[in-house]
Amino acid sequence: MNRALPMVMMMGLMMGFGGCALLSKGELGTRRFYTLDQAAPVARAKSEALGAELRLGRVTAGACGSELMMVRQSPFEVSFDEERRWTERPEVSLRRALSRVLFEELGLRSVVGGAGPVLEVELLEFEEVRAPSPVGRVTVTWSLSDDRVVSTQRTLRVERPIGKSAVEGDAVAEAIGAAMREAVETMAREVVSELLRR
Repeated sequence: MNRALPMVMMMGLMMGFGGCALLSKGELGTRRFYTLDQAAPVARAKSEALGAELRLGRVTAGACGSELMMVRQSPFEVSFDEERRWTERPEVSLRRALSRVLFEELGLRSVVGGAGPVLEVELLEFEEVRAPSPVGRVTVTWSLSDDRVVSTQRTLRVERPIGKSAVEGDAVAEAIGAAMREAVETMAREVVSELLRR
């Protein structure tokens, strides 16, 4: 009986110390989710694009296609913020915005089969840049081709300053969203211009 008492006491002490670490409330990160502003379609005159046809091909992304927000610390260093996330992958938002502007707002006819010009887009940067000044950056490369040749290929970078916001992260999402909208608008204008030139 005397031998069992020290063992029971030792077990009790171990459980007590272990319980402190296991049962204490530690600091947990709070995940925040951000969505890009889905603005209502802008009423535009569709006459300039009437009759023009286009297939929206692949819209892809590299490393910036993560649901985690990407943060650029320097020209060479990037990191992913584990606590700030997009509600969907950036290339999905980009594809939807492109489709809305090209087909709903500008009135292009969407080609779903057969021959026709194809627009393919790759999202290269979709990030918060912290230095030298804080901006939201979006960079896309796009090409317009048919079944034989690429007629146009361009890379476009748009940056928007990150303003102040009462809610941490909102200003970053707003700046990146504004940069994406401008990139989509610019790309759409250039695509329509190229299609009409043909």
